[in-house]
Amino acid sequence: MRLITFNLRIPMLTLFYNWIMKLSYVIIPAEWILKIYKKSLLKRRWKILLSEVTFTVGQEELSVRIIYSKRRTISLEIKAEGTINARVPDFIPDADIKKLIEDNKLKLYRKYKEFCPEGKKTITKGGSYDKLYYNGAVLPFVLGEIKLLLVKKGSKDSAKLYYRKHPDGSRSLTVETGSEDSVLIRDSITDWYRRYAKETLLKKTAYYSKIMQTDYQRITVREQRTRWGSCSSKGNLNFNWKLMMMPETVIDYVVVHELAHRKHMDHSPAFWREVEKILPDYKDRRYWLRENGRNFSFY
Repeated sequence: MRLITFNLRIPMLTLFYNWIMKLSYVIIPAEWILKIYKKSLLKRRWKILLSEVTFTVGQEELSVRIIYSKRRTISLEIKAEGTINARVPDFIPDADIKKLIEDNKLKLYRKYKEFCPEGKKTITKGGSYDKLYYNGAVLPFVLGEIKLLLVKKGSKDSAKLYYRKHPDGSRSLTVETGSEDSVLIRDSITDWYRRYAKETLLKKTAYYSKIMQTDYQRITVREQRTRWGSCSSKGNLNFNWKLMMMPETVIDYVVVHELAHRKHMDHSPAFWREVEKILPDYKDRRYWLRENGRNFSFY
């Protein structure tokens, strides 16, 4: 997937200094300031985080999706399907994020126009599915990207899907429908992903359960915004179909993670040792999911 990224390197000390200057009208001991700062970081973890910032240039309004991480710099990126992401440290105040985007909106807009072909649809304020699932869109897929082809043909109340792997190794998903309803198109595509997810996860869960010498009951594929898997006390496993948009190493991690809960229904050191027995590099996989998981919430 094509991606253009440009970093805005802002020293964290500068942001911290600006924040401290807001308190300059009183004299506060340095140790008090540090305590206040640490408490603000702790509160940030429980705060409802900013998810999107919109900006306007001329008559065009665009949205920037906010992705929090442990990184020390801020970066703005434009993905192939036209989405704009801002990756920011999780302790930066919302007001500073909004100001940063507002101050750089012209540069961001120029990069967007440079990168995206004329007429390409993107996520705008109140974005709908037709801005993700359009003719020619590239969808992420565990086996490689899939090009979406919309063909106006057949009933307005249903859709037929055809998945193809081409001689050059590329993949396409053709949707034939007489409807222009973006919800119907999106639902038909996600149904296909769900079926593929159920088939894949049944195999992977059976494989890893034998290695881990554990059991499970029912497997259900659901759609959740940011939760990728869960294990009930009865041994029922739930997985998010959007895992099929991620690398296979990440899918394996989620499967092993949930099966490990059959032995430890917590995240104790014993639980993580169980995961590490199967996946020695599980921390790298978990990190990828934490860093990139929010990217899939819009699909």
